[in-house]
Amino acid sequence: DGGGITMNDTVRLKSFAWSIILATYSDAFLANAGSRKVKLWVDHICQSNTADGILALLQQNHDTNNSVDENTDILDYQWDPLSMAQRIMESDSAPKSMLAVGSLDKMATIEQVEFLNTALGGEAGAIAVFDGSGHAVPMEKAREWRNSLI
Repeated sequence: DGGGITMNDTVRLKSFAWSIILATYSDAFLANAGSRKVKLWVDHICQSNTADGILALLQQNHDTNNSVDENTDILDYQWDPLSMAQRIMESDSAPKSMLAVGSLDKMATIEQVEFLNTALGGEAGAIAVFDGSGHAVPMEKAREWRNSLI
């Protein structure tokens, strides 16, 4: 086939783009942005990526090449948030941190972020919950997020 982009790749990439946008942002943020802008974001994702490239990122992030069973230690996965937290805590320059989570986050629940905070050795209250936001807190609640950092 000459290695070109197939219709199946285009459909898969567009489906992925829509699903990741819908999972990342709250319904209210997307409604405020409008369907025209959201479609532009989808088109940009599709034009800036390939199906193989996105698949490689997902495989790296979720380590899908390894089998997972009850005997597998989650910290064996290099890009798992808990594994990254462990590396941060073991480094000589572990930063003081505050974790941000949206109350409507579909990718990382408040409970998961609290667990990550504990893994990072974070203090109680080191989590900022942004009411009405999805996963993209800095985009959806930009002013509130910036103020929380000051």
